[in-house]
Amino acid sequence: MSINSYKEYYSLTPNKHNALAPALINKAGITTDGTADVSVYRTDAEEVQELFTHNTIDILYALDCDAEVMICGKALKIKRYNILFIAPEVPYRVSVEKNGIMPVITVNKSLVSSHFHRISVLDGVLSGFFADALWGELSSSYLLFTSLSNTGIESAVNMLISEQLHSNAYSQFIKIQLLMCMMGYLSSQSANTYRLSPGKITRSEQISKILTYMQDNYRNVTLEKLAEHFHYTVPYVSKLVRSATGLTFTEILREMKFDVCRSLLLNSDLKINKIAEVAGFQNTDHFNRVFKKHMGITPTEFKKKSIDK
Repeated sequence: MSINSYKEYYSLTPNKHNALAPALINKAGITTDGTADVSVYRTDAEEVQELFTHNTIDILYALDCDAEVMICGKALKIKRYNILFIAPEVPYRVSVEKNGIMPVITVNKSLVSSHFHRISVLDGVLSGFFADALWGELSSSYLLFTSLSNTGIESAVNMLISEQLHSNAYSQFIKIQLLMCMMGYLSSQSANTYRLSPGKITRSEQISKILTYMQDNYRNVTLEKLAEHFHYTVPYVSKLVRSATGLTFTEILREMKFDVCRSLLLNSDLKINKIAEVAGFQNTDHFNRVFKKHMGITPTEFKKKSIDK
C-alpha cells in the first residue's frame, strides 16, 4: 500500500454517512457533508457494520483487502483492487477483513450531472451506469470492476485520500480530476473485467413487491420488518411507499386491514372479536375505536346497516 501509513488512512472520517434519511424526510438534495462534491471516507473493520444510506454515487475500492458487500439482498465478494460503484439510494453494508483498507469515495449527483459531457465521451458501461442512475426510469444497483491489477487506480485513490486529509482551496478541483482519470482508465477495460447488477429495477417493480408483501403479511407487518425484508432502511422504504402511492405505510396498512374487516362483516358470521383478531388489531376495543374513527360508525353498526339493506 503506497499511502504513507495505516495511521494516515485511519485519520479519515468513518463512513457513517446516512444523508439519505434526512434527504428523504426533508426532500433536500444534501450531500454527505453538506458541501463537498467528492469526499473520501473509511470503513472500519473494528466497528459493527451498519447499513449505509446515501443519495450520492458511492465508489468502494479494495485498496488492501478482501471484503464482502451486502447489497439488494446479495453478498458480493470484493477482492483486492476490485472497484464497486453503487447507485444512489441503494442501501449497502460492508464487511472488511481485519486491518483491511476499503476507502469509500462519495460523489455528489449534481457533480456527475454537470460533468456528464466529459463522462459520456468515455462511452462504455460506466457512462451508461451513471446516466441510468441519474435520469433513467430503469437503474442497475451496482457496477463491479474485477480482474484489475495493481494499476493507476491505486495511485489515484491514494491521492484522493491525501487531498481529503490535507485539503486546501484547490482540493475539490484536484479530486474531481483524479476521479475523471479513474473513470477514463476503467472505461478502457474489456467487457470481462466488469459485472453489472443482474436486471434493472424500476420504482414500480419495487413498490409492487412491497405492497404484495404487505398484503400477504398485513396482520403483523411493521415498517421495520418491511425494511428488513427488502434490505432497505426504514426512512427509505417509508419514502418509497409514500412517493409511489401518496399514502403513508400506516394508512396503506389500515386500508388493507379495513378491506378484510369490511369483507368479513358483510360476508361472514364471525363475531366482532374474531374479526379484530383475523385483521391483526391489538384487541376488540382498539378495533372498535379505529373502525369508528375511520368509518364513522362501529363495526356492529356497519354490519347491522349492511343487513338492513
